[in-house]
This record gives sequence, C-alpha cells and structure tokens, in this order.
Amino acid sequence: MNCAQFEWRVVDIAAGRVDAGADARAHLARCERCRTRLNAERRLTAGLRDIKIAVSALTAPAAVEQALLARLRAQGATSAAPMPLRQRWQQRIAPLAMAASVLALLGVVLMHAARDGVLHGGAPLARMAHPEVATPFYPVYMSGAAVAGARGVVRVRVPRATLAVFGLPYNPRRATDPISADLVVDNGGMVTALRFVQ
Repeated sequence: MNCAQFEWRVVDIAAGRVDAGADARAHLARCERCRTRLNAERRLTAGLRDIKIAVSALTAPAAVEQALLARLRAQGATSAAPMPLRQRWQQRIAPLAMAASVLALLGVVLMHAARDGVLHGGAPLARMAHPEVATPFYPVYMSGAAVAGARGVVRVRVPRATLAVFGLPYNPRRATDPISADLVVDNGGMVTALRFVQ
C-alpha cells in the first residue's frame, strides 16, 4: 500500500467502518505522514461524535417549537403544487440522455479513427511504439450545455490534481505535474467529455 491508496481509506479506518488490514498497518509502521494523518482523522471523528451527542441532547423550548411548526404549516398551505410527474421524469432522465449522447459521440469519433487508421496527431495505429493507457471518457456537465455534434478531440496538459475532481487517485506530491487529457469539443466549442491519458 502507498500513501495515495491509504488516503482513500483513511476516513473509513478512522471512523471504524473498515478494518485497517495488514497492508495498511504495514504502511503505517513505515510512514510518519500517514500515521499523523490517521491520528488527526481519528481526533476529528471523535470530536464530531462528541458534538453529535451534545447537540442531540438539545431541544428547543416548547414555544419556539410551536411557532416553528405553525410557520411551516402556513408555508405548506401556500406553497406551489407538487411538481408534475412529467417534469420529475424529465429531470431524472436528462443526465442519462446527456451520458447517452456523449457515448454516441464517442462512438462516432472512434469509428472515424478506426476507419482512417489514425489517432491523435495522425500517428498510424500500426506504428505506435508505446500504446497509451487512458481512462474512459467522463462527461462534463455544464449548465445549459447541449451536445450539438463533435467538432473533434483536443489533447491538452493539465495538473495531476485534476484527477481528484473526477474521483481518481493521484499522488499529492506530484499534484502540479502535468498529465495529458483528451477533450471532446462540440461544434459550439464546449467541452462535452474528457479522459486522462498516461
């Protein structure tokens, strides 16, 4: 186990939700930084538990509680009607439709790349010396953005810390080191998806 792997488990270990395991205990025996991190997380967890216990014992005076309940009832009587079923369905299906659009777009891009026999920069597939290791494409949701069709894929360099935004592990010591990323750009110039490439 390394520091990045331990960082993913430290909150659950400190809270007692999972057993540290032999690999984590061995790592802690040799890594002062992770031991300090675990001890700090345990102190934080214990403090939060103490606050929860102290707050759960607090109650509002009866007059405050009655006034609050009366206000909530009054607001409930004047609130708008519940959202129609069709509108609720549209809100739930919109992210799925966006993901399906991105996958369809990715399929079109990959079909063109396979048909032409080229990848980024025009390098023929047969002549690639070192195959790339890449994550899947992650959809990028932007308010009001719609997939209007693919303009292309653009390769950029971003800091490794960007991996954390998508829930991927990275070495915090190399957070500012660049990593390649492929951006799928639509005809409007909006980024609709991205993947990381090593």
